[in-house]
Amino acid sequence: MDQQNQIQQELMKELGLENLPEDKQQELIATMTEVVLKRIFAETLEKLNDEDQEAYGQMIDKGASPDEVDKFLGEKIPNYEQMIQNIIISFKEEMKKN
Repeated sequence: MDQQNQIQQELMKELGLENLPEDKQQELIATMTEVVLKRIFAETLEKLNDEDQEAYGQMIDKGASPDEVDKFLGEKIPNYEQMIQNIIISFKEEMKKN
């Protein structure tokens, strides 16, 4: 399962969105997923040095697969997977408070 689908599934389950009409579910999930992905992107760039940021940009420009990008980031950022999970957990907690 790719990162975006994983985030969507976690949000649906954790926030109890299953009872909403399908169109509202999709709208909310799309918006929340976009916010989470932007946070992941921002934190990722913050943790990469200039050279790695350049390499990351080139990978994106060349259309690297999500697996290739994840592998690269996992090698360059210590505890990359945990960083992603922490962002997701933080976002879910924010949503539960609102």
